Amino acid sequence: MTRTPRSWELAALEERFTSDQFEFLPVLGPRRVGKTTLLREFFRGKKGACFTGLEGGAQMNLEGLSHALLTGFGIGPYGSFLSFEQAFNYAFEQSLEERAVLILDDYQLLVRADPSVSSILQHLIDRHKDASKLMLLICGAPVDWMEANVMGYCAALYGRRTGQLRVNPLGFFEARRLLPGLPSEDAAILYGSVGGMPRHLARFAGETSAAEALKRHWFSTDGCFFDEAMAMLRQEVRALPTYVDTLAALANGSTRLADIARETKRPTAAVIKTLAALELLDIVRKETPLGARISRQPRWRIADDMFRFWFRFILTDADRIADMGPEAYLQSVEWALEKFMAPVFVRICTEYLWHCRRLEKAPVPFRSARRWWGRDERTKTEVEIDIVAEVGNDRTLFGACRWTAKPVTEHVLLELDDLSRHHFRCRERHLWIFSRAGFTEGCVEAAKRKSNVRLVTFAEMVREVEAYETLEAASDSDDPDDPDA
Repeated sequence: MTRTPRSWELAALEERFTSDQFEFLPVLGPRRVGKTTLLREFFRGKKGACFTGLEGGAQMNLEGLSHALLTGFGIGPYGSFLSFEQAFNYAFEQSLEERAVLILDDYQLLVRADPSVSSILQHLIDRHKDASKLMLLICGAPVDWMEANVMGYCAALYGRRTGQLRVNPLGFFEARRLLPGLPSEDAAILYGSVGGMPRHLARFAGETSAAEALKRHWFSTDGCFFDEAMAMLRQEVRALPTYVDTLAALANGSTRLADIARETKRPTAAVIKTLAALELLDIVRKETPLGARISRQPRWRIADDMFRFWFRFILTDADRIADMGPEAYLQSVEWALEKFMAPVFVRICTEYLWHCRRLEKAPVPFRSARRWWGRDERTKTEVEIDIVAEVGNDRTLFGACRWTAKPVTEHVLLELDDLSRHHFRCRERHLWIFSRAGFTEGCVEAAKRKSNVRLVTFAEMVREVEAYETLEAASDSDDPDDPDA
């Protein structure tokens, strides 16, 4: 079996398809994450219809849905149903004897055109669910809208779903499969510039180096990402300058509410409203340190890597890029690019830790792995630990992640040892240091003197995950029940 970045999600849908009974699954995920591509891949070769909501009125959407249903079930592209109830009822009736699939994509547009659509579906599901073999997949964005209007307690469809599928951005080790011709470090840099969005990653197909890809797609005035973030914001928000100022403040390092308000020169209440809107669009995220249910000092971060990269390098440097050209500009921001990659590398290391956890190779069977920060009363400063993975019984793994061009020194190990001792009371502590460029001899010798320390390079992580994937693929190819074997 050939592994693809969405193998797990496709397998989950196929398993539901084989149940041969009524299934209703909302499909959730942020915009651009690849929900539509996933659903169309799943739908290939199956009986049924796939309809995408239109930016139009009820009649336009009804005609489009009618065309999809009549064509999909073999009647022909001519004619139209008189109502949404008649159209959906047709889908249920066509699936009484044979398995069929109905996909409603961009469902929020369909509901906007006719708010009664969900109530109609509720009525028909209640009537046909015991006899129908229909597999109904409803997909929309943003996630909060789907949770409130499809899955929420007050939604008309509440209680009718038989499951749900969340489509998340690809992790690095999955995204790497879309960038097969690139060295691992180059793949990580390009992944950091756009995140785990398959549509964006596909733009780098055929590239052989991160430098050339960045110059062509990011640091050229005609590059595909040069105006991407602004184009998306214009579609989603009205008061554009307000949102631009807020995202620029976040990209430049302001993470606390007071700092963002000071940077943007706006009242705190107005900033909260802007951040809430951006959070609904899955562009920003509020974080609290590990162990704090409610933090008095939450941090706000840009969750969408493409927006983070654009606001860090393009917003204020567009004229410099035009004047200097891609080559000279890239050379001038190499140090900033290394700093930009730091939180991306923390995420990659966390992903690797979960890989070890699943294979039972982690020294701690942790249930969560998050960043921690707090005030150090000894120095009167705020300190941070990149990864704290805990199991809840005083067994904790602490991780420090360094994406630097130089090898990690002994200082990083000693600092992690000190912070973990001072701020956490653990019966069993494990210290893992992750490095892009390896470790100095002093760091290696210091690690040897401690039985609870492991030094891990980025290259080692990639080799280990690749070896596991190769072994897993070979195992699947030997499975006689695998149709792709």
